[in-house]
Amino acid sequence: KLFEQIELAKAQRDGRTYAPTRLRRFKSADTGLTQMIEAPKRIKPWWWTGQDGKVYLTIFYGSRAISFGKGKWTIDVSSIADLLAALETVKKAVETGELDNEIEAVSGALKANFKQ
Repeated sequence: KLFEQIELAKAQRDGRTYAPTRLRRFKSADTGLTQMIEAPKRIKPWWWTGQDGKVYLTIFYGSRAISFGKGKWTIDVSSIADLLAALETVKKAVETGELDNEIEAVSGALKANFKQ
């Protein structure tokens, strides 16, 4: 998902849209046949712009936000260019295993929500 967020941020910086596609099953109402069609994949950005003009980034694992310390859920950056740098830094941290403990905690919380 980090790759998608990086591509989405690049597209926003360049003033274009990023809309990857995925294969979906579609059943025709007329013929009743099931077909595979390419449909755009909806991607929600992990960042938003506050009233002060800063960009706030939250990193998600599934539907849960990853905490960067007690009560610290966001990364504050000043612009979209800095947002790209922050996303690249997070990507490197995930690849090197620096966020493994945080990801494991969020993963355990997600698993606890499913019934056994």
